Amino acid sequence: MTLPTQDTCRKLQQQLTAKKLELRHLKETHVIVEHAFLDSQYFSKKEQYLWEKILQLCSGTSSETSVNEELEQLKEESRLFQQQLIVGEEELKQIRLKTLFELQQLEKNYIQFRNEVQI
Repeated sequence: MTLPTQDTCRKLQQQLTAKKLELRHLKETHVIVEHAFLDSQYFSKKEQYLWEKILQLCSGTSSETSVNEELEQLKEESRLFQQQLIVGEEELKQIRLKTLFELQQLEKNYIQFRNEVQI
């Protein structure tokens, strides 16, 4: 192999390695987001349960209205947070698909280049 050919091959290998690393980081991020989603659901349900218990204890008192408001606010905040996580998850999925496509193209180009050099 000539020196320019070796440089081109090395650059393609470096690009492949970088793209594989990027894809691995995106997969790790996906797992983190999934865990955050599950954790937020768990804690939201726990908090909602506690507010509902407080509401039962406050039933018929002057605090009942404010506890109801807190409970409704909690439900809305939880819904908005879950919605944002879903949007982020979808965006992350699109980035992962794009990166995977780019990786496949790099692999194809690398194989094609290697075959051309060998001919």
